[in-house]
Amino acid sequence: MSLLDPALEKFISSYPTKAFRAGRTIVYQGEVPRSSYLVLRGTVRIYSLDMRGDESNISFISEGHLFPVEVIFEKTTSSLHYYEASADAEIVVIPTVEARHELATNKEVMKIVLDEIAAQYIGAKIHIQALEQTRAQDKILRILQYLVLRFGEQNAKGNYRISLKLKQHDIANMVGVARETAATESGKLKKSNVIDYDSFHYTVDMTELSKLIGSEEWEDIEIS
Repeated sequence: MSLLDPALEKFISSYPTKAFRAGRTIVYQGEVPRSSYLVLRGTVRIYSLDMRGDESNISFISEGHLFPVEVIFEKTTSSLHYYEASADAEIVVIPTVEARHELATNKEVMKIVLDEIAAQYIGAKIHIQALEQTRAQDKILRILQYLVLRFGEQNAKGNYRISLKLKQHDIANMVGVARETAATESGKLKKSNVIDYDSFHYTVDMTELSKLIGSEEWEDIEIS
């Protein structure tokens, strides 16, 4: 069952979809894409590579998100990042000129897309806050806060399960710490019952997390 807004469903109904297996690149950094894309199902990881080949996770996007927005809104002609299926994904392929026309003429679709961009903007600010922290644990707490706000699903106990497959390497990469450091700090948070995790999924007690970072002003934000 689709959770997309009806206006968005109507817009994409005439365009083809393409399946991407987990780990497959959809758009390359520096590519001038022929089309625009919308996530119908699954999750897409946004990352970049520097001149040394070092990888940095930028963000994740899920169902209903249009990309690459920097090209669609004509801020650049080429993609600033890599877009990769982080789990098996189904992607709608839309000619960019037609995506731009729809945004220019359909207020409902434009509002949906702008809401998504606003969510990404707020998420980016939290991500920056995480990077600015001096202690590794504070970095990890902030990035978990961001991931819960974007991808958290509340369970019966009132905690939030992050609906992304995440390795400790992914967490470490997002905040610029070593994987071993991320593992150590995550272990401490698990012992303190702030988080729980298995091989790929994290569950967060947001009440306990908020006590540690003192972020009451963020508690009523919805950016999913």
